[in-house]
Amino acid sequence: MVIRCTSKLLKEMDLRKPDLREMPEKQQDFLGEWYAHLFYFERRKCVIFTNAKTLFSFVAFGAKRKDIKKLDVVFRKELGRALYEEDFSSQDISWILKACENITYGKTISRSVIGSMNDLITQYHYFVGRSMFFDNKDSDGWRMINRTPMGTLKYGLPIERFVALLKTAQGK
Repeated sequence: MVIRCTSKLLKEMDLRKPDLREMPEKQQDFLGEWYAHLFYFERRKCVIFTNAKTLFSFVAFGAKRKDIKKLDVVFRKELGRALYEEDFSSQDISWILKACENITYGKTISRSVIGSMNDLITQYHYFVGRSMFFDNKDSDGWRMINRTPMGTLKYGLPIERFVALLKTAQGK
């Protein structure tokens, strides 16, 4: 599996071009590529992960530099948490996380996905800020961005596309 990182994130991870390995699309698993980008929310570092096929996204809030250097661990942990919060079955979560065991890093190649991620970050700021205004400390802003129609998906919902991708991969 490939996590395509923005230049900002690669710099934070101390990765250089020789450290990156490209993987042909034929060798990728059913999830395809994920994109990752570093942004700040309330002066804390956050990393948004977005699936290139479905735009299903989740956020690692308050990531520290030592965590970011082990991005594959952060990715699996936060993906598992996101899937659990989205009410996926334990079998589905295990199956998806098993597909994420071998992770390589690459540079971003799709402007469309980057543009969608920037839009999702703006929405995340809005949803989380709004929920904090209403004194809801257990914010689920990242869940809301998966339920927002996206133009890239012809106004489909990322969560619905991710579920459909999973069912197709499992042959259901």
